[in-house]
Amino acid sequence: RRIAFLKGHGEATPDATGAEGPAKSIQNLVQDLRGLNWQLETIDLYDKKAKAPSPDQVAVLVIAGPERALAGEEAAKVNEYLNAGGKVLLLLSSR
Repeated sequence: RRIAFLKGHGEATPDATGAEGPAKSIQNLVQDLRGLNWQLETIDLYDKKAKAPSPDQVAVLVIAGPERALAGEEAAKVNEYLNAGGKVLLLLSSR
């Protein structure tokens, strides 16, 4: 199984760079997860061909500081993942 980071809404992703703030926090998290041998990936659920991740394949869907709302179809895919037993880590900024 792997950990998937949602992209497409200004979220921090595993390849984020920056010396401070959310990018630095995500860098630290990614380093720790890779140290524990987790496979990381980014996914884009906006594509019409994109399917909801499977909880059998994706242990956690990380939504790290989205700056824009998910489109209705994306939210439906996240809900489908949750309803199938998936887990979401939602990180929000106070900005």
